[in-house]
Amino acid sequence: MEDLHHDGDYSPWEGWEVSAWPVMTVLRGKPIVSGGELRVGADYGQWQPRTIDPEILEHPVVT
Repeated sequence: MEDLHHDGDYSPWEGWEVSAWPVMTVLRGKPIVSGGELRVGADYGQWQPRTIDPEILEHPVVT
């Protein structure tokens, strides 16, 4: 989690072992993360609200 640039307390990838890691994130031609450092301010971007389809919430989680 300490390598991710967000203020969330959860990542679906936490605890997974990986064999590769992205070295750069680019948005509309602008480097956002490069060399492990955030290159834009925390206010960069837009909030994208989401909802979960009620049909999904009606069913149990299958593991």
